[in-house]
Amino acid sequence: MTDTKTLEFKGRSFTVKSKATKLPVKAINAWEKNLMTVFVEELLGPEQWKSWTDTDPDMDEFMELANKLGEAYNFESVGESSGSGDSSEKTAEPSPQTSSATTDWISRESVPTP
Repeated sequence: MTDTKTLEFKGRSFTVKSKATKLPVKAINAWEKNLMTVFVEELLGPEQWKSWTDTDPDMDEFMELANKLGEAYNFESVGESSGSGDSSEKTAEPSPQTSSATTDWISRESVPTP
């Protein structure tokens, strides 16, 4: 199995880690702190990040890319991973929270002030 996979986004190809367990610790740290721009930058690496940001993307494009990356790692949406099979269906109880990440990932600190 290869350590990377290709992600297609708006006519561009990005090479990313093949599975979430292979993500860099810096990316996980950024995720836990809800620093999504840092998280995406860590996933793409410095060369791909610079190449993409040189195209002057706006916030909508950033959110599209972030969600595309989330889909690549089987997250239901940015900040929320998919459930663990049918465990909740068997017990009728929600699974315990395993991460401090939330879907409220754009914090005031991560959005530039005009």
